[in-house]
Amino acid sequence: MERDHSKPNQQQRMSRLIDQDFTRLVDFTKSYKVEDIFHSKPRTQLIRRAHKHCLAAIQSFATIESLSSNGVIQLNGLNLSKNDFCYDSLAESFSDISSSFYAALHGLNKPAHMSLRSAIETGIRALAGISAEEAKTTTSVFKLLEIAKNCIPFQDQGQQHFDILKTEYGKLCSHTHSATVSHMVKNHAMSNFPKLETEKLREWVSSYERSVTSILSILVLSNRQIYLAAKPKGQDVYDEVLPAKVRLFALGAV
Repeated sequence: MERDHSKPNQQQRMSRLIDQDFTRLVDFTKSYKVEDIFHSKPRTQLIRRAHKHCLAAIQSFATIESLSSNGVIQLNGLNLSKNDFCYDSLAESFSDISSSFYAALHGLNKPAHMSLRSAIETGIRALAGISAEEAKTTTSVFKLLEIAKNCIPFQDQGQQHFDILKTEYGKLCSHTHSATVSHMVKNHAMSNFPKLETEKLREWVSSYERSVTSILSILVLSNRQIYLAAKPKGQDVYDEVLPAKVRLFALGAV
């Protein structure tokens, strides 16, 4: 008996469904825009605050790249080669800072918090690993923090910023692998984005400001040239983000 080919089989029906949904996806991406986030004054102000810190971070890494043009940069008197794992980790920390900002623009709260958490962990690993080999390889964040607290970048003035990073890291964990119910996203459709939730954005911005300020402060305390070698406009951005004590240190006033 011959098979009736007039009726679509299950595989054909599945293929059609996938094709139809892919067409809807294409239409969605063509109409996708984030400009609505700026239709609210509170949200615009929050994004402006975060943007300032993101810009300072980008400026900071550009200066680090310039200072290491000969292949090496000094941090706390120790040479860090551009070929070293720690330099790549430091670069990745800044990448995470930018990724976190981009995710927040789209209302991707969980990825925004995850990227910020990664920026903290990777930045600490980079700076601790310069003098402590185990910091490069340990897979335990608890162990990493124990190692880091005895490393030069996280002592003296750097200690208070290290403490801030530890606190923020703990808070960020409640948005990720140990997410509380209030921090769960429960999104089941891409059409829900960009998701415009002002209070969740405000919570992220607060953590973003503290984390980025502390990362940049530790770096400037490790090498004041990261501040001094920036162009005047770049220093203006730093002055909006860095604490007064860190700026005075960079200028040699303390």
